[in-house]
Amino acid sequence: MESKEMAEAFDMEVADIKGVHLRIGDNTSATRIDLLEFKNPPPTGKPYPHLYHTGIARMCLKTTDIEKDYQDLKAKGIEFISEPKLLPGTTVKIVCFKDPDGTFLELLQGDF
Repeated sequence: MESKEMAEAFDMEVADIKGVHLRIGDNTSATRIDLLEFKNPPPTGKPYPHLYHTGIARMCLKTTDIEKDYQDLKAKGIEFISEPKLLPGTTVKIVCFKDPDGTFLELLQGDF
């Protein structure tokens, strides 16, 4: 969608953007992620190859059922780095995967 208003809001000359809102499950009040893909101007650079990098290299989303979310996303073709892992000495579980552009995303269940 090309939008003069979005271009002005993002301080760009032109904004041709493809966007989606994602949520896990059917609850319409669940947290959503708003992802944008810039078509024009075209994106430059590459995602960070690892997590130990200055700037935003990953995003973590908290969940109440990591095993279910893992299975649901895996069934939709998401490739995970590993299966959910329990962090030593805690009740916290985490699992990581990459978005279509290669940015790391993490699901976390539990509290530190």
